[in-house]
Amino acid sequence: MSAEFKPLTSAPVHLSGSTLKLTACAAMLTDHACKVFLSPGSPAYLLLSGLIGRIAFPLFCFLLVEGFLHTRSRIRYGRNLLLFALISEIPFDLAIYRRPFFLLHQNTLFTLFLALLMLVCLEKTCTKFSSRSSQAAAKLVIILAFAAAAWLLHTDYDALGIGAVAAIYLLRGYGFLSGIMGCLVLNLTSFSNAGAFLSLVPLACYSGRRGWKLKYAFYLFYPAHLLLLYLIRLFL
Repeated sequence: MSAEFKPLTSAPVHLSGSTLKLTACAAMLTDHACKVFLSPGSPAYLLLSGLIGRIAFPLFCFLLVEGFLHTRSRIRYGRNLLLFALISEIPFDLAIYRRPFFLLHQNTLFTLFLALLMLVCLEKTCTKFSSRSSQAAAKLVIILAFAAAAWLLHTDYDALGIGAVAAIYLLRGYGFLSGIMGCLVLNLTSFSNAGAFLSLVPLACYSGRRGWKLKYAFYLFYPAHLLLLYLIRLFL
């Protein structure tokens, strides 16, 4: 049986998965609002988008791994990610680039969908290969292949996002270390994602419990908040 994330029992407070999801959504809304309404390089932009906004993606990576390990149907999970990635693309392009189609940057749900497919392949290596060296080599090839796919498709966080999910998944049995490594991967090429380390605060308080059922609420929130931000800017 595969190892699962081990919560820190010494955490001062205990947050459920749904609370982590709400935290990530709030940080994402802050990030996107900054990109729509503020000038890049301004102090407010650097604080709200460069720090607070960077909390969202590591939490979504962690929640993806948790969802992969506990979902009743990975097929439905993947279907929902892909469906809402497609639905969200035009709102994403309108909000961030002010045009209905921008092929050089795809929304975050595409990254998470590719990462989910990668996790399925990584899991299968345990049954396909008997030796640890063969498993390690196969896992490396799989991670590199999906990282290349994300880079070629220009998905949000591209190869670094795939690497972060892989780190969290492979180190999940080591508890809090998995989150640290996920954040380190996001900062491999620069420190533009240094704010990701702030996500370690809510992760340290994760209780391991699901909490409220917010699955479809999150899926709907993603395109809805992007479209709303675009419309607000359009009518201001």
